[in-house]
Order: sequence, then C-alpha cells, then structure tokens
Amino acid sequence: MFGRRRSALLIIPILAAAGEARAQSWEGARLIGLGDSQRALTTGNDSIYINPGGLALGNMYSIELGYLDDFRSADRRFNASIVDSQAGPVAGGVAYSYSDRRPDQAAATAERLSGHRFDIALATKVAENAALGVTARYLSYDRAVDGTEVPDQGFSAFTVDAGLQWRVLEFFSLGAAGYNLTNSDNPELPIGWGAGAGIELGSFTVEGDVRYNAQIGKPRFSIGSGIVLGETVALRAGGAYDRSTQSWIASGGVGLVFDRFNLDLAYRQRLNPEGDAEDRDERVFAAAIRLAVF
Repeated sequence: MFGRRRSALLIIPILAAAGEARAQSWEGARLIGLGDSQRALTTGNDSIYINPGGLALGNMYSIELGYLDDFRSADRRFNASIVDSQAGPVAGGVAYSYSDRRPDQAAATAERLSGHRFDIALATKVAENAALGVTARYLSYDRAVDGTEVPDQGFSAFTVDAGLQWRVLEFFSLGAAGYNLTNSDNPELPIGWGAGAGIELGSFTVEGDVRYNAQIGKPRFSIGSGIVLGETVALRAGGAYDRSTQSWIASGGVGLVFDRFNLDLAYRQRLNPEGDAEDRDERVFAAAIRLAVF
C-alpha cells in the first residue's frame, strides 16, 4: 500500500494466487493484502486491470512480471506489463497474461482453461484531479479435461473496461469502473462494475470497494487498509464478503522497502468454505518485488 507517493515503483509479482478469481481479474501481492480494495487509489500496474483511470493520476514508468498460483490448483498465471504515465498527457499500459485455471462454475479441477490474455490501457486527465481510462482486452483459451484438449470448447473474445478516478480532496478519492462492457455471455467474461472510496493520510490508507457481477447478480464487498512505518515497512490488512457464495474472506500482507526495491508478501483465506468446487476453502499466498525505474 505505498500510495501515490510510491507510484513510481516498478511492480514485479513473483508468486500470487486467486482461488476464486475470474478470467478478467488480476490480483497481485499488494491487491491481495488490501482485500482487492484499490479502485479509488490505484495508480500503478494494477490500474490496467481494476481501474484504468488511475494510470493518468500516477507518475511512473514501470514494468511488471508475475507468477500466480494457489494452494488448490484453481489458478496459475504468468503476467507481464508495462506502464508509462510520466511522458505526456496520455498515460498508457500494456499487459500479457498466460493462465492455466479451473473454469468458472466448474466443480472439478480436472477441467482446465489454458490460454492467453492481452490488455492495452489508455488514460488521460479530464481535470487536474480527475481522469478517465479505457482498457481493451483480447483473450484466447483452450479447454482440456485430464490434460486432453477438448476440441471446439475453448473461446476467443474481445472486450473493454472503462474507469474513472477523482481526487475529491487531497486525502479523499473516489473510483468507479465498468468491466467487460461488450456484454459477453461467457461466464469467464461477465459484464460488471466496481466502485470504491479511499482515504490517504500520509503513509496511511483505507478504502472500501464493491464489485458486482451481472451474470451472478450478487455483489462482493471489500475493505483494505495499510500503513508504512518508518518509510521501510508497509503493513496491510483486508477483508471481503461475497454474497454469491455467502463467504467471508480475510487477507493480510507486509511490504519491505530497500532503496529502489520493495518486497511484498500477502495471504488470503476464505473463512467459511461452502459450495461444490474443490478449491472452495480458498487459501492464497502472494509475493512481489518492485523496482523504481523513473
């Protein structure tokens, strides 16, 4: 949770996981530690995935490489992204992800979706303290059962996200984003929206978010908070309630700052595992290393 003052940092997720993640979401160590609550405050590489408007309110050139995994084999991913928001009036970001994951709404981990995702994000300020952004995304996935590809059961799709961030006051921000606005009927690409309100007071931040999946018709509420101690140690904690599964999720994380390098660790666990999926007792570990470029 290093806030806007540390937005010039390059983020490199090394290990992460998301047991209930959707194909359109990306959760690295920082987001997991904060309970996925950053739609109002994010300005770094995470903005490509959760609110592209935040790109234009940062000031950075950053590269991100990442690997995601979870303890229940529901999701494994490799990710790479580049963000440039310090070279002109238009901020931009590009990202690539490879994932091997259990399909949404599938109970058995023997069924897998493997494929590629490409993101291109652009954002610009519409006022000194407000910005709009758009992310265009292309995905191509193959489906397999017990390691054998199932012909004609994969999918390819193009979709778009859009987001707004507004620094209402120096310490208070609002954010909102729409996801998969092409309204695909694929369960991996549900149309939806997310919104958040965040407070940043020096090295302390707190934010509450809500995310709504229109295919499921139930929201997920989350809150996350963090503080940096002595400009060296960042402590993070978050929690969420998912109405679609009636489950509570707790998360926490720590970050260490070494000059231009940061190390982030995070863990998330579902507290009341219910449902048919084999990974319903979600347990997520994440680690990240960051490097300042500009």
